Amino acid sequence: MPTIEPADRHRLGVLALVWFGLVGTAVAIGSQMPGSTGVDHRISEWFADHRSQAWNKVSATFSNLASTFVVIGIALVVVIACAIRRRWPDIVFVVVAMAGEVTMFLTITLLVDRSRPDVSHLDGAPPTSSFPSGHVFATFVLWNTIAVLATRLQWSAPLQMLARALAVAMPIAVGVSRISRGMHHPTDVLASFALGLVWMFALCIVLRPDAFRRRSDRPVIDEVDQVALSQ
Repeated sequence: MPTIEPADRHRLGVLALVWFGLVGTAVAIGSQMPGSTGVDHRISEWFADHRSQAWNKVSATFSNLASTFVVIGIALVVVIACAIRRRWPDIVFVVVAMAGEVTMFLTITLLVDRSRPDVSHLDGAPPTSSFPSGHVFATFVLWNTIAVLATRLQWSAPLQMLARALAVAMPIAVGVSRISRGMHHPTDVLASFALGLVWMFALCIVLRPDAFRRRSDRPVIDEVDQVALSQ
């Protein structure tokens, strides 16, 4: 297992600052929207008016694919696959990404009290705030994490393209399904996209592939190289 060195602790500290910054910004914005905005209501009504039995089944499928059980299950499979290959930095990447997402979501919903859209709901409403969408946030972070690992682990080109396509398509599909089912305002979904985008960007910058490696796994610069670098 990797040891937490000073540089790694610094990385976690930077991510903690990003976490608090995102939570603070989201709470400040969400607190100004206790209910539906005019645009939110019109969009929610349009989706509610255009429901059909077939589309309801499709939207239910995508909502279920973003459920807590499915997201955690997929994340665990990724972690186990990385553990088998002894890819400790990638395990840290997945764990920090998902832990940051879920704690961020729970904290924001605890501090923001926004009601659900004023349309009929096709699912049971959880006791959390409508802002932001936990389904969309979790889906965005999960599939973009997999897309990042696909590049770092040098998957084949078709698999990398598939991972990137899913990283875009899955959050959009889940977001549309949650709006269609009357469970979230469009701005809830947009907030989740924004949170996910900034969080993933910070993770990719801070948790580079060399983070949390054991000393024995890190490249060694010989004396000739050190002299050359010092000149």
